[in-house]
Amino acid sequence: MPGGTGEFIFIDESGDPGDPAILGASPLYLLVATHMDEMTYRDFTAHVAAFRYFHGVNREFKAWGGLLKMPPTIQWRTLMEYLSDRTVAGDITTTATWMDKATYKANRGPYLAPGQSTLFRHFQIRLLLERHRARRAWGPDVDIVLDR
Repeated sequence: MPGGTGEFIFIDESGDPGDPAILGASPLYLLVATHMDEMTYRDFTAHVAAFRYFHGVNREFKAWGGLLKMPPTIQWRTLMEYLSDRTVAGDITTTATWMDKATYKANRGPYLAPGQSTLFRHFQIRLLLERHRARRAWGPDVDIVLDR
């Protein structure tokens, strides 16, 4: 494994696992897994910390307006070029899944009844990890970090 002894897979979701017919619920559900070794993680953390400091980003990136501007800002390009270079080099691998919850029927879905959102989320995380493992295997020293 290049660069470090451990590995990290960070999983983040967008949307919620609940019924899309409920007022305020999201119609889509998205999961993303980002995988890197320990050395890449240290470099990535330093890059993001410097980016936040030098560009005054003190909240979540999704709340930062620079990600939504067209054409992309110099700050956005600085962040994304680093990630692109590390991805092309094979240091970072990302896998994403998404679905329209109203039309989801797989695995006896759509899991919209009360109390079933945990079943839905767990099944989707399992699918994501299976798809991700087909793209990039991991060793015995891997930490999976869920951001919910």
